[in-house]
Amino acid sequence: MIFDKFKPDHYYSSLDKIDFSNFVHYDDIIFDYDNTLTAWNGEIPYKISQKLDSLSKKFRLFVFSNGNQKRIEKSCGELPIKAYGNCHKPCRSKAVQIIISEKINPEKTLFIGDNLITDIFFANNLNLTTILLDPLRKKEFFLTKFWRICEKAIKPFLKLRKDENQS
Repeated sequence: MIFDKFKPDHYYSSLDKIDFSNFVHYDDIIFDYDNTLTAWNGEIPYKISQKLDSLSKKFRLFVFSNGNQKRIEKSCGELPIKAYGNCHKPCRSKAVQIIISEKINPEKTLFIGDNLITDIFFANNLNLTTILLDPLRKKEFFLTKFWRICEKAIKPFLKLRKDENQS
């Protein structure tokens, strides 16, 4: 189907709804930043910082963001996560360079993000296992608002069901 590249492998309302024990055969997790780990242009909340710290004991953690590199690095600060900004998602070129340099195995990597186009389409084109989250907030960068309009047109064709609601 034409929309398959936009369909996530898993869908949850928030990071805390994911049972990571279901993903023990993965080595790495790549996160989107804005509206996935933090509100747009915000700082990572303590609760999410604690979750990242816990996850870092089992996985290597990365951020691939379209946001400014210095802002992303500063916000990730002391967290056990390697941050990459200015990734130009959904384009793959910078991500491919990072994946090669970090020796990331796509078959053993989760990508977690909040946008069907800049995250899920992007990660599916890299052959990563994808997890879609609901955005943390409605406030977003102006270009992200454009992607949301496109996303709204695509979503009905995907028939998404949240994993936490399935038995």
